[in-house]
Amino acid sequence: MSALNDPIVLGVIAAGPAAAVGYLGYRRSKRADAVTEQLGIQSGSAQSIAQAFDGLNKVIAGLNTYIAILQADHAVDAEDIRRLTEQRDALQIELNRMYRKYGNGLK
Repeated sequence: MSALNDPIVLGVIAAGPAAAVGYLGYRRSKRADAVTEQLGIQSGSAQSIAQAFDGLNKVIAGLNTYIAILQADHAVDAEDIRRLTEQRDALQIELNRMYRKYGNGLK
């Protein structure tokens, strides 16, 4: 019987690389934890808070610009509605005149 067919030998051979990969993963996770902790400390600084407020102020300015555009569109739309209403009323008056002149036989 060959040594490679022995389950104990195969287990030891498989456990070696698995242990090495596990150890490397553990070291990497420890380094990642250290970096994450450092980033957490930095994010609590006054500079980060000031940047957040600056970003929010820019968002508010953008929204104010968008509101101004919508208000201008609303004014244009209101004028269009007024003009179209006048045209509709004029057409209704002309249609009523034609009904009186020619009767309801118009189609």
